Amino acid sequence: MPIRHEDSLLSMGSCFAENIGQRLTDAKFQLNLNPFGIIYNPISVLECLSYVIENKAFKVDDVFYYKERWHSFSHHSRFSHTDQFICVNQINAAIQKAHWQLEKLDVLILTFGTAHVFYHKKLEKVVSNCHQLPADIFERQLLTVDEITKPFVAVLERIKTLRPDVRVILTVSPVRHIRDGLVESKLSKSTLLVAVHELCRRFAHVSYFPSYEIIMDDLRDYRFYHADMIHPNEVALKYIFERFGEVYFDKATEELIKRIEKLQQAMQHRPFNADSQQHRNFLQQYFNQTSELKKAHPYLDFEQELSYFSGI
Repeated sequence: MPIRHEDSLLSMGSCFAENIGQRLTDAKFQLNLNPFGIIYNPISVLECLSYVIENKAFKVDDVFYYKERWHSFSHHSRFSHTDQFICVNQINAAIQKAHWQLEKLDVLILTFGTAHVFYHKKLEKVVSNCHQLPADIFERQLLTVDEITKPFVAVLERIKTLRPDVRVILTVSPVRHIRDGLVESKLSKSTLLVAVHELCRRFAHVSYFPSYEIIMDDLRDYRFYHADMIHPNEVALKYIFERFGEVYFDKATEELIKRIEKLQQAMQHRPFNADSQQHRNFLQQYFNQTSELKKAHPYLDFEQELSYFSGI
């Protein structure tokens, strides 16, 4: 079944999830992207999913103070704050929004970055983010396939019970974690791939999108990476998103994406003379096109485009 603009999407996972998620957002899909911030390992993704299902309310005791900011071990540093109550409140607001979304969730996209985790010795738990605390607080571990699949089975079954028609898309980030070591990075990705395919084998509503294989086996060239030779560049991300569309978008969705892209390109136009009649005609033309799209798809947000083309 294709993904359409009227669907409700939730995406969680690594920085690669952010990159693809931003493209979905730019294309006006109704996506809730990383309500806990960037999460790299599947156990932390699992924990965060459980918090969303439970509508967990964080308390001030659930965050800690380090280097003049309050942090959560379950969240990316974008949730960190100098004010303890602001930190907790923005955490709870994001969880509550994702929890309410479960009632209408159509597509859940999970991206795993690494099977290596940091285990907090005192708390006796895997953390999503170390927040640059001293290394001796943690123990670095490599998850096994069973340690990933067994707990995920229960959570995927629970989500299916809550939303019988939900579709789950799993993917493995092509971003290489070479700081772990080249061999260790390969071993980590292999563990994730085996775990993901085991989950797909068990559940009919779970599918796999091969973003990792597209980079490693299809593109196969360092020119598709940034200068760090770790992260895929814009050309690679565009290529992956196009392949994603071939799998999950129908013709009507592809056409709507093209029309939205055309509006966004028009917004990048810089007129030679902003006061000319020619430019006013240009703005009116695209204002009319945007209004038509808004009328045809009232569930999409075109306020920014309408404001721009109206000259406000």
